[in-house]
Amino acid sequence: MTSSVHGIGEIVAYLPYNLGFVPRHCLVVIGIRAGHICLTARCDRPTSAEVPDVVAHVVTTFARSDPDEVLVVCYDGLGAADRLFVLELGDSLRAISADISHVLLVQNGVARWRAEQCSCDICPREWAPVPPAIDVAPVAERVARGVVPAEHRADLVRRLEVRHPLVARAVEARITAGEPLPIDTAQALPRVMLDGLTPVHAVPVDTLAAATVAVGSITIRDQVLSWLMPDFLPGELIDVDAPIDPHHLGLPPMWLREVDSFDDPVATLGQRLEDWVACIPPPRSVPVLMLLAGIRWTSGNGALASIAVARALEIDRHCRLALLFAQALNAGLRPGDGEQRPA
Repeated sequence: MTSSVHGIGEIVAYLPYNLGFVPRHCLVVIGIRAGHICLTARCDRPTSAEVPDVVAHVVTTFARSDPDEVLVVCYDGLGAADRLFVLELGDSLRAISADISHVLLVQNGVARWRAEQCSCDICPREWAPVPPAIDVAPVAERVARGVVPAEHRADLVRRLEVRHPLVARAVEARITAGEPLPIDTAQALPRVMLDGLTPVHAVPVDTLAAATVAVGSITIRDQVLSWLMPDFLPGELIDVDAPIDPHHLGLPPMWLREVDSFDDPVATLGQRLEDWVACIPPPRSVPVLMLLAGIRWTSGNGALASIAVARALEIDRHCRLALLFAQALNAGLRPGDGEQRPA
């Protein structure tokens, strides 16, 4: 199912589910293109001296996404440095033919909100409750699936650690047993990545082990990334006789950069990759973390992509792909749109 939000208040309600955690004492900048969220950037509150650098970083990132309009959401206050940030950001965005349409204030996580600046003349200027989850279709869908945003960003980091130690030990024992795994890659990966009826921690150990071993191969990892990030590795460069062909994984077509931010398959796949990381030993989780970073980055969530990359480098500081992703994210780069997408 694909759901959309209707109105600025629903965007405020959805943001914690987009970011994966409840923003606090920070700024979130949102790019809107053709009525859909195309990019979300979370910033620590800058000091006045830091404002020019933060603005430059945000504008560099947003220029590549070509937004029609930009929203700035200020969590837990709007100080002098925040106002300076909004002013300088607005000036810089006009150079790329974009304008700040709304400046919003949010208090107490997602308790109440109001508009400091509003171009639609509909948003409340006095404090009003954030729309409840049940009234926002994409939020209600995630709540029904048991998806809950972390209370703090640090909690999200902890979600990328082992949360099912018994499963992780069983997977490691199965991989190191030396006996052939009775399931092939093309069966194992869709079962782990897409079977919404079975939680990842409840997937048979043989299947979870087979999928984990598969993405441990750089070739297979990169082929899966070519499906998640179509311009990471163009389809025509993939050897159809390789162990797995991402065109025939049984995965739903997801034209990731044309699908709106509330598309259910994208959120579901990202959540299952998170859960996969939580079910395997950390040394074996780096390839999965890179898949997670890939889909989060491609769908416009640099915050979650950065967390996944940082976790990968914490485990393996020499991982070349993680180092490359880190440099690209720090430079504010985004995957290009491209004409041909294998997904």
